[in-house]
Amino acid sequence: MEALEFYVKGSRLVFGLIYTHIQQKIFADSATSITDNQVILASGEKVDYEYLAIATGSWQPSPAKLASTEKAGACEEMHGSQARVEQADRIAVVGGGPVGVQVASDIKSYFPQKDVTLIHSRTQLLPNFGPRLHEHVMKTLKQLDVNLILGERPQIVTGDIASIMAKDKIQEALSFRDGHKETFDLVIRCTGQRPNSSIIANLFPSAIYKQSGQILVHPTLQINNGPNMPNPNIFALGDVAKTTGPRMERTARAQAEIVALNIVSLITGYTPLQTYRVTEAHGVIKLTLGKHDWAMYYREDSGHELMVHGKARGDNIDVRPVWQAMGAKYPPAPATATAPAPAPTPS
Repeated sequence: MEALEFYVKGSRLVFGLIYTHIQQKIFADSATSITDNQVILASGEKVDYEYLAIATGSWQPSPAKLASTEKAGACEEMHGSQARVEQADRIAVVGGGPVGVQVASDIKSYFPQKDVTLIHSRTQLLPNFGPRLHEHVMKTLKQLDVNLILGERPQIVTGDIASIMAKDKIQEALSFRDGHKETFDLVIRCTGQRPNSSIIANLFPSAIYKQSGQILVHPTLQINNGPNMPNPNIFALGDVAKTTGPRMERTARAQAEIVALNIVSLITGYTPLQTYRVTEAHGVIKLTLGKHDWAMYYREDSGHELMVHGKARGDNIDVRPVWQAMGAKYPPAPATATAPAPAPTPS
């Protein structure tokens, strides 16, 4: 071991005392399970580890999350989402969280002639945020002429009448609480985030929080399997970890720094380990509301709500800084562009 400055591009992490020879290896594969010292890949390959960080996130239905792990496949999925939206005249978006709000407003903004309905199970949109954001979003959606149905959790009709042929289109039927049914050319589901925690379920069953399926962690983000935790060098962070932080990018970024610092501390024998604490900044959200509008919001610990809103400067939702933060070169804009697929991830 000797002093070596190691800078992770796009992060504030600057470490001293790291192994002189830093070895990096990237596996284009899927992890299927872990042991207390190995990661088992779908290909059958086994990867030894001394320290492990689990950042497997959560599952959501398309278009919020894509199934493909390759650029070409992901682009094909997005183009498929675009085509389905373009072909549909009557569209239902189920779920009034950030993804659902952005999907509905995007579609109506790019295709104002379409009949778009946003359905949410609660009476407040974006329930993890305050009423001020709800009121602003409601106003913007009404200006876009998005139909709103709040306080409803419709069921997808199953059986012979689930899909109804009408005007050469297959329609999906939703059943509402009062028993009435409505048909749509396209139903986009923006509900049901599911943590990808199954990878540790067999090894550490007591570390799975039954109510949400997330991985229990200590404040240091080490996995909490109770007194029977054989390996303190395994961490979890992001959506898959059960913490007090919101499920947002800023939270995951802050937790990544904590995990990285603590791994270095374990390697060097430095104590105490860092602990994760939620700050107000972790709850900041920037929403796109169609192709012209955006809103940025956060709520202070005192309950005071702060919000700014404005007009968008283009279709790329200010994605350039994200590429730069990841150390990637932002590509030039394509020569031709189609309406973007809905469901940008909240920042």
